[in-house]
Amino acid sequence: MNTKQLKENHVINTMIREHEHILDMLEELEKISINLSDCDQSSAMKFMDRANELSIKIIGAEPHHKREEEVLFPAMAENGYSGPAECMKMEHEMMRKMKNSLIILPYSTGLCYPTFRLNCPRTAVYLY
Repeated sequence: MNTKQLKENHVINTMIREHEHILDMLEELEKISINLSDCDQSSAMKFMDRANELSIKIIGAEPHHKREEEVLFPAMAENGYSGPAECMKMEHEMMRKMKNSLIILPYSTGLCYPTFRLNCPRTAVYLY
């Protein structure tokens, strides 16, 4: 069965839309990190503020990841796909640590713009 056969409000379609939205935010965050690599400090504040907004939204996507872990991954395992499900669950754990670090990057005490400029691209690219 492909997703075109499912009703619009089917949980799988909802998860796909959520996943696409998360990827869009991560793509924007990656673009911000590229812009940060080639701008002055005063221009960077605008990018850093937007990166913080996106970080909050990305962290807010935790219910999506929990649904994957509690519903999708067990269903995959029941159908013989336990390896990929376990791998994705480990990726979620690594992503949690990284995405939570994003929100504090631009506003940490003692963390300056050059440090943020170095760390944001690495984190954004990994998450994407």
